[in-house]
Amino acid sequence: MNNLFKKSAITIAIAASFGASSLVFADEASTKGGIKVKSDDGQFVGQVGGRFHFDVNEFSNDGTTSNESGTDIRRLRLEAKGTMYGVWEGKIQLDFGTGRNSNSDSKTTVKDAYLAYTGWGPGTTYFGQTKVPMGLDELTSANSITFMERAMAIEAVAPNHRRGVQYAGSTGNSSYQAMLYGGDDRNITNDATPKSDNSASPGLAGRWTYTPLKDKTQVLHLGISGALEKGSETFGGASTRYETRLADSIAVLSLPAHKDADDTTRLGLEAAYVSGPFSLQAEYLKASADSALAGDPELSGYYVAGSYFLTGESRPYKGSAGVFDRLVPNDKSGAWEATLRYSSLEGEADKAVVAAIRQGEVSNITAGLTYYANPQVRFMFNLSQADLDDAAQALTNGAPATINGSPRTIAARAQFDF
Repeated sequence: MNNLFKKSAITIAIAASFGASSLVFADEASTKGGIKVKSDDGQFVGQVGGRFHFDVNEFSNDGTTSNESGTDIRRLRLEAKGTMYGVWEGKIQLDFGTGRNSNSDSKTTVKDAYLAYTGWGPGTTYFGQTKVPMGLDELTSANSITFMERAMAIEAVAPNHRRGVQYAGSTGNSSYQAMLYGGDDRNITNDATPKSDNSASPGLAGRWTYTPLKDKTQVLHLGISGALEKGSETFGGASTRYETRLADSIAVLSLPAHKDADDTTRLGLEAAYVSGPFSLQAEYLKASADSALAGDPELSGYYVAGSYFLTGESRPYKGSAGVFDRLVPNDKSGAWEATLRYSSLEGEADKAVVAAIRQGEVSNITAGLTYYANPQVRFMFNLSQADLDDAAQALTNGAPATINGSPRTIAARAQFDF
């Protein structure tokens, strides 16, 4: 607890540094949409925010699965943002999530950490750590995604946070992003080792979205993204928890070392449609490594998800970024949303080249119900059924065990943000 208190104090100190000039000379403060302060000359705006996602997972194992039920502080984030002289922006966001059960040690991870400039052309240039532009579900805030966890294909293929330079903007009905990146995100206090499922190889990524239909209650979204990375030493370690955070981590592709790989390519296709209270969203993602010794392995997957607001709301869309946004209930009594998703992920490689390759397939169907008490508070309930076919248990040491079975999960979340 003392360690967590110290980390929180550090984050608050960072927030103070962003808005130092504002706090000294501020003649305006606001708590609408977050805690904000503004200098009297309008040149400095500082904002502090955070989020808390508390989960409960109850498993019913099947076959060779051995998941343990428990609780999880899925996200515990504090952030500080600032705008300076109208064209400079900065953000630092830290996650103190504790992992399985309340007595687990917290691990502090840097999420967004960047300096941005809006004075070059129609877009914004970001320097630092941001999300690589790939995946509609990945780029939509965790506060606003439809299900408790993102689909397996997103988790296994999309690169997530990386450090580099990104340029992003929009024009008309289109949005665009391009990023040159290097390292992956790291745990900065407990473990200096990069994540095993997030390659630190240098890469170049881009995303383009087009919205031919867009108004308050109707949206048609189309998008494509791609990435090229040099090297792929950790490609075979891409893992998933089949859309339940406390489930054992498994891999659909277990490979020997293949450092001869010249590059890794990633592709994402996305589409979404909103009509009144109904919405439909689907994505296909694929990653492939150029590695003769490993049989040119590939990861591919997709999901199709639908939702319906029982209280009549429409899922809000943010066209300037090509993502979905925060829901505001129509009534003070809140909003109710029913959800359903099917997803699949599989790994493939040429076993004639490397007999030791293990490849499998995982599918998952999830039904959910979400209550939005207000724009900042919601409660989620997900019931999922997975089907694991020759998946490999993701282990740090030793030979992976083959996992088969159809485990079920009841999951619930309470969340708020400010």
